Amino acid sequence: MTMPSATQANNAIGAFFLSVFGFVWLAAWCLNTPGTGKAELGFIAFVLLVLAAFAVRLYRGNAAAYAVYRQSPEGKRSSMVLGLVNAAQWILIFLFAAVLPKAHTHWFVPGVIFIVGLHFVPLAFALRYRPYLVAAGALVALAALGPWLAAVSPASPLAALGTGIILWLTALHQLVVKPAP
Repeated sequence: MTMPSATQANNAIGAFFLSVFGFVWLAAWCLNTPGTGKAELGFIAFVLLVLAAFAVRLYRGNAAAYAVYRQSPEGKRSSMVLGLVNAAQWILIFLFAAVLPKAHTHWFVPGVIFIVGLHFVPLAFALRYRPYLVAAGALVALAALGPWLAAVSPASPLAALGTGIILWLTALHQLVVKPAP
């Protein structure tokens, strides 16, 4: 049996949210791709439930350690940075939507993916979870290169598919890889 860990609880929380957002992106892919339907959407929902269940289980096993951490100066600082970074992310997404010319709305999805990717950089340091830098790099690369690599419109559903997969792989990493002591 392993000792309860605030880091594992924090990873579980991150994995839960990444699972949900990954589901949203994958559902968007499914709903916007001809030939996909209820079976694919059902499978995506099933995977979400599995990931979320493992995240909740991991959190519950480490909740006491996390409660102590949350009251520490580092825990309070991390929580504040998390809130500020997420608020900035959503503000940037709304500003981007507001200033994007109507003739170029097909660039909205890659722009959102780019912003989401960038938001992982400060989180990697604030939460001391360096794999977020890998997720950041993958998402920024997808946003920048995806439209040309897919040889279709920048608004291709493939961008949503790639984003969902990156988020789910990051969530899975948080659930499976144990933090270093």
